[in-house]
Amino acid sequence: RVAKMNPGQVEWIAVWDRDPARGRQFADRLGVPFEPDYQKILDNPRVEAVMIEAETNLHMDLIIRAARAKKHVFTDKILTPRVADAVRIKDEIDRAGVKFVISHESMPVGSYQFARALVANGSLGEIVSVHFRRAHGMAKTDSLPASWWDPAGAGGGALIDLGVHGMGLLTYLAGAPVRVTASMRHRTKRPVEDTATIMADFENGAIGTAHTDMVPNIQENLLEVVGTDGMLV
Repeated sequence: RVAKMNPGQVEWIAVWDRDPARGRQFADRLGVPFEPDYQKILDNPRVEAVMIEAETNLHMDLIIRAARAKKHVFTDKILTPRVADAVRIKDEIDRAGVKFVISHESMPVGSYQFARALVANGSLGEIVSVHFRRAHGMAKTDSLPASWWDPAGAGGGALIDLGVHGMGLLTYLAGAPVRVTASMRHRTKRPVEDTATIMADFENGAIGTAHTDMVPNIQENLLEVVGTDGMLV
């Protein structure tokens, strides 16, 4: 059972979901009650933090309500489809003084941490370019729920949901961008893109590219960092 995750560290209290059937199924896996009223979870003094894995278009409302209830928040990426909504969330989090984490599981990966260290200590010289490619064939399967491909709920497809790892690593290694462009494709004829490449120009003169592809028969995570004094793949 999932309830055995983090024994002695985390006590799961309840599950809310706008889809009761889906919510009850996950609550059963955790071994906790399903609560159809999200506010009741926020009003429960035993609840110290909430983990938000809902559809992207629900994030702003759920996170802001949690912050106002003084609950710490862990949420999945992306934060919101629109910058203005993300800024609203930041303002509410700052006002509430709660802890806030967005899941970017690529960041703690040892090899990427090593790349960051080499960039930071100057081992590669001045950074010339950074390239990241993440690929898998999920768009050719029915593994992902229909909501994943719904523009209204997800806010987009491969570019923001999977491509967020590439976008995050580019800025993690090259710093602040000054210009970003993107090309997208719908190879499997989905309502949202299944293939995308972004190119970014950075303040320090570096060029970054991040390719996200959900239609190949391979699974890959490739990072390449080129500097004036060396390169890392």
